[in-house]
Amino acid sequence: MKKTIFILLFTAITLNNIYAEEVSHGILSKAINSVVSVVATSRESNVEEFLKSSNTKGDKASGVIIDVGGLVITNNHVIDDKSLVKVILNDGRIFRAKTLIRDKDLDLAILEIQGAKTKFQPIKFATSSSYLDIGDRVYAIGNPYGLGLSVTSGIISALSSKNNTFSGMGNLIRTDASLNPGNSGGALLNTNGELIGITVGIYGDESIGIGFAIPIEVVKLFINRSVNGENIKEYGLGFNVVNVSFEMINKLGLSSPTGVIITDVVRGGAGEKAGVKALDVVLSLAGKPVDSTSALAFQVASIDSAEPIDMTVLRSGRKINLKISPEKIIRSN
Repeated sequence: MKKTIFILLFTAITLNNIYAEEVSHGILSKAINSVVSVVATSRESNVEEFLKSSNTKGDKASGVIIDVGGLVITNNHVIDDKSLVKVILNDGRIFRAKTLIRDKDLDLAILEIQGAKTKFQPIKFATSSSYLDIGDRVYAIGNPYGLGLSVTSGIISALSSKNNTFSGMGNLIRTDASLNPGNSGGALLNTNGELIGITVGIYGDESIGIGFAIPIEVVKLFINRSVNGENIKEYGLGFNVVNVSFEMINKLGLSSPTGVIITDVVRGGAGEKAGVKALDVVLSLAGKPVDSTSALAFQVASIDSAEPIDMTVLRSGRKINLKISPEKIIRSN
């Protein structure tokens, strides 16, 4: 009897897995048409030849179509200061691309496909990455080693990766889906074929199952602000912060390394006016927990007005609730 039950359970699980894979394959066949190979160079003497061939020299990476008119998002380090950029669609068509917007800190850039007399298929965006959980199935689409677009699968290995050395805002999504040089700027998708992140880098020089993606919230914020001609960082709080380390938690009265420590406060700025002090630990902003400097950077970048917002800090072991009014950042031309 036990053996029969085991066989039935095994069969049911296997059939469910097969069904899930079949659904995913159909979705991915469509999604791959919204991802492009990107080739960028500054050294090509024969521009016509560069744009005609898919095998020309140059830095090879990936990009994701976000607009029917041919806007493509990729990583800034892919484009850097390259004078010539082209994109290669999954169907083999090649187009020259113009760099519209770059953000070095976020490591994101937007390209515009040039000379196309057709509409393109944009990727579907997930509404948020907040529903994601460790162990969720994900798919990565990109152009590894310049070999052409391909799909790999894996799971979400970690969320809220604080060791964010790739993008200066937001906690990265970590995945064990195989990523290699050339996958930068590619798509990380959920099982519905929706974009949950832009792949940005790997740990080491080749795939060892530790890859990173910029979450969709940061990607959408960058796109929306950029398209509207706004800077990604319009407001500031008037203080600088560092992450809380394990060595600091006892001295600060914390049970775990959460929050960020204020290192210095700008005189006359929003922070000083709100009553914050150096060595305060910021625990939450606008009701959302703050667990790293990059997470706080994203929360601050999401601010779109100078209206006061709630902020909770820990000072000498005591929680204090403050109201802080973000200040518009004045930029010199």
